[in-house]
Amino acid sequence: LTYLKYLHGYFKGDWYLAIAAYNGGEGTVSNAVRRNAAAGRPTDFFSLELRAETRQYVPKLLAISRLVADPAAYGLDFTPIPNRPYFDIVDPGRQVNLGNAADLAGMSRDDMFALNPAFNRMTTPPGGPHRLLLPVERVEPFRAALASDAGVQKLAAATAVAPPPNQTHRVRRGDNLTAIARRHGISTDELRSANGLRGSTIRPGQVLVIPGAGATVASAPVAAARPDISAQLPERQPAPASSKTARTHTVQPGETLWGVARRYGVTVPALAAANDIGTQSQIKAGTRLAIPGGAKGSVQEASRMTYQVRRGDTLSDIAERFNVSVRELMTWNQMRQSTSLRAGQRLVLYVDPSRVNGG
Repeated sequence: LTYLKYLHGYFKGDWYLAIAAYNGGEGTVSNAVRRNAAAGRPTDFFSLELRAETRQYVPKLLAISRLVADPAAYGLDFTPIPNRPYFDIVDPGRQVNLGNAADLAGMSRDDMFALNPAFNRMTTPPGGPHRLLLPVERVEPFRAALASDAGVQKLAAATAVAPPPNQTHRVRRGDNLTAIARRHGISTDELRSANGLRGSTIRPGQVLVIPGAGATVASAPVAAARPDISAQLPERQPAPASSKTARTHTVQPGETLWGVARRYGVTVPALAAANDIGTQSQIKAGTRLAIPGGAKGSVQEASRMTYQVRRGDTLSDIAERFNVSVRELMTWNQMRQSTSLRAGQRLVLYVDPSRVNGG
């Protein structure tokens, strides 16, 4: 809600634009507004050229608000939802492993990762914060487990591993702190603190210390990418034998965890957990990812193809047609937000032929 209020002010009180930006990104909506203004066209939400998902997001939200405001007028009868908290915050007071914390709370690890997406590693940062969001019914069992000797030993075993050694990164032209931090699976604040930086200014050739960078995803096989994880999770039980052959996916240039998860019909937390990486980790081309059970069996490996831009095409249209994200499309073709398409231009795509939409 804080971000939505910010967007409301950013777009000068226009809730439609604020909601669209909440879904599609403030930069995307701002660029669409500027394009329309430059062409002398209206700049209201319904006049902007946005991707299909965002164009549908605002009307759907408006429709839901109408239904909730007056359900009887539409022949609906909603089940009342009790006005009580469903989640609570618990601070263990020390570094904890999210997987083991989930075990102590008696909840699934997927739920723990989903409720605490700010942690992009398997453990909370050594210096904190360590606050965890838990379902209210899991709070007391978690606190009781923390107070027990077994609980203390479990958490101690999970965090007793020596942190991975620091690595360095030589700044290249075009680098910025945020991109470097994401690439190595750490926060911008962690990177800034490790290098004694007050601002965000860096220069090409500068060498930055990457704290605990041994845990980032490399282009080596997945089993060797995070050597510390198996020691962090000594209680993990082997998955039951499956009748299906284990699946793997070789990362293509520009792919993201989100894109791979969507392609195989699994959640990002499940994919991250299967490969012992954080949900915000960057993945490099050539990395082999294990696809967890439950993935769609009909999915094929992504193949490289080229597409010739037609007159009137937009990035949103092309992304929707090939069932990829605009971000992936821009990454594959080294494009910026300001890049314009031209008829006849050839774009590189990595797509699953079975998921291409018509048109």
